[in-house]
Amino acid sequence: MVKKHCAVNNEWIAKRLVMGHPAGMSKVAKLYQDSKEGVKMMKK
Repeated sequence: MVKKHCAVNNEWIAKRLVMGHPAGMSKVAKLYQDSKEGVKMMKK
């Protein structure tokens, strides 16, 4: 959801949310998009 509404890169998001390596942001985003909740939110 963050990436959908923000024009910042994964490194910036990962640092601000203390998520570790920026690649983790991509992984979390993909898992969320593939989840039932994520699918519902993406349709809005």
